[in-house]
Amino acid sequence: SGGIKIGISQRNVNYEDFTFQDQFDGTDGFNLPTFEDLPENNFSFLDMAAGIYYTVSPKKKTSYYAGLGIHHFNVPNVSFYNREGENVAQFVKFNVQLGARFPLNERTQIYPRVLASLQGPHLAIDAGTNFRIGLNDYNGLALHLGSWIRPVRTESGAGIDAIVALAGLEVSNILFGFSYDVNMSGLTNYQSVQGAFELSIVYLGEYENETVLCPTF
Repeated sequence: SGGIKIGISQRNVNYEDFTFQDQFDGTDGFNLPTFEDLPENNFSFLDMAAGIYYTVSPKKKTSYYAGLGIHHFNVPNVSFYNREGENVAQFVKFNVQLGARFPLNERTQIYPRVLASLQGPHLAIDAGTNFRIGLNDYNGLALHLGSWIRPVRTESGAGIDAIVALAGLEVSNILFGFSYDVNMSGLTNYQSVQGAFELSIVYLGEYENETVLCPTF
């Protein structure tokens, strides 16, 4: 399967609340006009993305998938300055995802997954494994448990950004998930050792062949 996204992005800034050094009158405040050369404060640009996704299921309850997404491939000019001159381009972003599903026994499946995002000098990878444990086949009740790690690379270096724990309950093709990010980066010093909580709801859809499952979010 594949898809394409075409959108219009807009950027604007309000100069009314800006103050500059040459506006200070020496006594009462910033009351003088400024001689700063300010660019146009509002512009729009075309933004395009595309992606492909492939999945194969060689046998019952076993499947593999791979996906590739390319964002901003038209390389739009995103700068307030140089609208007609040198192009200040937004970095193209690449998303790559790989995953699989294997049965461990009649009620338990394992879901290893990797998602990598590359944009300019920045790289983020989410890698981990989820387990689905069936509790009741009649009403589609299942427990989801998993853990993930997120290494990143920036202009200042590389390291582990976070470790993620996930738990979810699947009821009649609807998955209610809860995850918690334990921050491992320098932001920990400013978070009072508090991570990030996330809640999610995923509609898995109605399907007759359980060997090929295409989630709808």
